[in-house]
Parts: sequence; structure tokens; C-alpha cells
Amino acid sequence: MYLVGDYLYYLTIDPNSISKIDLNGENEISLISREVSDFDIVDDTIYFTDVQGYLCKIDLNGENYSQLTEEIIATKFQMYNGDVYYYKEDNGLMKLDLDKLTSELVSDRITSNLYNVTNKGIFFLDTESMKICKISLKGTSFKELITINTSNTKINVIGNQLYYLDLDSNDDTTKTYRIKINGKEATAIDY
Repeated sequence: MYLVGDYLYYLTIDPNSISKIDLNGENEISLISREVSDFDIVDDTIYFTDVQGYLCKIDLNGENYSQLTEEIIATKFQMYNGDVYYYKEDNGLMKLDLDKLTSELVSDRITSNLYNVTNKGIFFLDTESMKICKISLKGTSFKELITINTSNTKINVIGNQLYYLDLDSNDDTTKTYRIKINGKEATAIDY
């Protein structure tokens, strides 16, 4: 979900599409009839991938549709600093330059689409070691932060804190944890 101006933009279910609704919970508007897998909003543009994995865009009113890529990139993606980051199986984390529409490999250490691209680096789950790790935006300096018990996690960085899901070893329930981005002071969040 994204809050832009006076509207909340969100992915609907059945069909998976993008809609917006005003902050009063009224005036819901479906923006596109195509099935959407993932989306992000930058400035006045909604970038999205369809279920096949093509990157497309529309404006905030659902107009001016265009398909940006001729090749399938991925169904899930993240945008950072004007570039599109996506995981490509058998390659690793890729970065698509929106101006040139060319892709380059960021890191082959990233082996799933469980990652978060931030100004502090790229945080990801190393599925072989089951550790959340950090790598620089250029794909160099690598650091392991913490071992987790599940591959069914989400990774979000807010400020200097990394939030993630993990199994509690005491009762096998999924809980939200946070750790400083330097890998110190992991704590469970009570709610």
C-alpha cells in the first residue's frame, strides 16, 4: 500500500489489480484491468509488473499505460534511486536502469527475492546459510547479521533497524523481530 496525496493505492484480490481510495474510505477507483503482481509508486508514476513479469507503468489516475520491458524481468521488484531491482533465478539480484532499459548483475550472492534495497545497503536472506546478510549497493562488502529459523520471512529496514519474521524456538510461532543494521541487539517485538 502507498499513501500519495489524498489517496491510498493498493493491490486488490480477484483480480489482482491496482485500485485507489480516498482517505475517507470512499470513492474507490480501479486503475487498471490487467492482472498485477507487484507495484511501486515513484513521483506521479505507478510502476508495476504483470503476472507474466513484464515491467509496465501508468500515471496515478490509471492513464498513459505503457509496457517498459520487452523481456520478462520478474513478478516481484523494488525500486531505489531511479532503478528497478529484481531477482532473476540462475543469476542473482539484477538492477534495471529505467532510462536505458538495460540490466546489470548487482550480486550473485542473493539467491531469492527476499531482499530489501536501502540507502544503507541491500539486506537479504541467504537461503543456504539461513542468515540475514547485508551487501553494499554495488554488490561488494558483505556481512552476515543474524541466523534465522525460517525461509518464510520478510525483511524491512526503517532507519537503523531491520525488521524480520522468524520462528520462535520456544513455541514455533512466527514473530516479528528487530535488530540494528550493524547486527547487534536482536529483540522480539511484543504486540
